[in-house]
Amino acid sequence: MKYLITSVAVIGLGFLILLAQSLSNTDLVSNDTFIVLLIISIAFVICLFLLIIFQVFKLLQSVRKEITGSKLTLRLVISFGLMVLIPVSIVYLVSVNFLTKSIESWFDVRVESALEGGLNLGQKTIDILIDDIELKGKSIAYAIANNPYEKREDTLIDLREKFSISSVVLYKIDGSISAISESNPTIRSSTLSLEDIRRVQNGYFGRIEETKNKNLLLKAFIPIFYNDKNQTIDLIGSEEILMLSQPVPESISNMAISVESVFEEYQQLRYSRNSLKIIYTLTLTIVLMLAILTSVAISFVLSRRFTRPLSLLSEATNQIAKGNYKKIIPEVGKDELGILVKSFNSMTYQLDTATKNSKKNRKRLEEARAFLDATLTNLATSIMVIDKHINIKLYNKSAAKLLNFKLSNMVGENLKNAVKDMQKFQTIFNFIEESLGKKNKITDISKEIVLGSKEDEKTLILKLSALDESSGISYIIVLEDISTVAKAQRQIAWSEIARRLAHEIKNPLTPIQLSAERV
Repeated sequence: MKYLITSVAVIGLGFLILLAQSLSNTDLVSNDTFIVLLIISIAFVICLFLLIIFQVFKLLQSVRKEITGSKLTLRLVISFGLMVLIPVSIVYLVSVNFLTKSIESWFDVRVESALEGGLNLGQKTIDILIDDIELKGKSIAYAIANNPYEKREDTLIDLREKFSISSVVLYKIDGSISAISESNPTIRSSTLSLEDIRRVQNGYFGRIEETKNKNLLLKAFIPIFYNDKNQTIDLIGSEEILMLSQPVPESISNMAISVESVFEEYQQLRYSRNSLKIIYTLTLTIVLMLAILTSVAISFVLSRRFTRPLSLLSEATNQIAKGNYKKIIPEVGKDELGILVKSFNSMTYQLDTATKNSKKNRKRLEEARAFLDATLTNLATSIMVIDKHINIKLYNKSAAKLLNFKLSNMVGENLKNAVKDMQKFQTIFNFIEESLGKKNKITDISKEIVLGSKEDEKTLILKLSALDESSGISYIIVLEDISTVAKAQRQIAWSEIARRLAHEIKNPLTPIQLSAERV
């Protein structure tokens, strides 16, 4: 779609340039080419406008659907559009006002009077020249009519040279040449037109013509009647036509043509003044619309170019927030956005690597914890973890069995509330409270504790150690039942005492016997 908008804008701009160039010719008010270019330019402006309306509709739909980057794209499009709309509108208003005043300034009464005066002056000058050549033509016609017919050609040559006429031609009434005298053969016309023959029958006349070289040529047509007594009987009552051709001096010719051309252009501009205002205003309006629409079209392209990496970043961020660390954004260039995308991809890779390592470490920790739980569960030694308030945080089955807990799960309960027979284990509680109440930091404390009566006596080794954690200090309590070991040790000790007593009872006879032997 962006290529279509750009293509339409470029083509429309090209036709608009052709339209502006065509306005340099003032005849284009009624020129078909100008009208065609104008229609094509308007058509492209309409196409561009419809395409932009379609893009705006799609963008608003994206905003309503809360598609990532759509709101930023809308703000950028509005910003770019206003950046162009405000200055271009000001230039448009100033240009239209200036154009209107400029066109009005072309039509000044003094300018028109000056042009009319110049045109009249040139016309009067040419009229004088025409009257002069007509007068000379009458003189030549009179001389020819009153001289012998046989000498008409000599008379024609002499009088042409005398009056400095470029070309003198004597035509018969049927248009054929009867006699001719000329200094420049290119001046005269090759034939006499029927219109000239009809007009000259009503009397002499003169006119001005424009040659192929854009020069002015004076012509005079005078009828000749042979009624004089000097002519032969055959010529009396007949008629011939005398045509004189004389170029207007170049300076006068150029001046007259220039003044006439300027005056015609001025009159044409005067009659088409309102049309010119409309045409130029319409052209400026098309320029304004095309400039605004092109800027909006370009703003769509640039905005999407700017927001696409940001949209991809936002989408990738959402994916990362959901735990997908494998999202990679295509790099868009070497500018700041490209550096940002590259850094984001690097961060994503590091997060993915860290997540994989974290999963591996978590798996190892879970395996280690499972191993530790299995070990603690099957361990005969009673182990507990408590906080500074003697609340249970962790314990194994041996500890629950030894201390005879009330419930199967006593995590979070105070140790005193967890034990059924509080009086039986009071010694343990007193030792723990006394140890925790000390100001000095606990390192490793060990104590042998005897519980119960002589019939049900238990000997325990209690070890208390401090454990620093992020949530605070915890304490590890290890209770080891050594009753069997203590009983065995006592039996061994009493056996050793009995053996020594028996030895001492037996040993006093030996020294008496030795003394007797000496005597």
